[in-house]
Amino acid sequence: MSLKNFKEIETNKVEMELKRVVAPEKQNDFCHRLVEHGRAVCTARKAMCDKCVLADYCAYKRKEDKKALKAAEKAAKTNK
Repeated sequence: MSLKNFKEIETNKVEMELKRVVAPEKQNDFCHRLVEHGRAVCTARKAMCDKCVLADYCAYKRKEDKKALKAAEKAAKTNK
């Protein structure tokens, strides 16, 4: 399963996909662990993408990577 385009996916579809891959007896714990992850790593003020185990699936991380690449390219052009 990929959560790369999470905003484009309907919530119920994500829920159904997760139910398919997470055992019923572990679903409650999984939910709580995602909340804990958000509070500890993926915070609103400063996401710690470098410490995130979900970074490969994260749209925010990709957006930040693109911004960093553009900034580096701009800096390289101005330094020539």
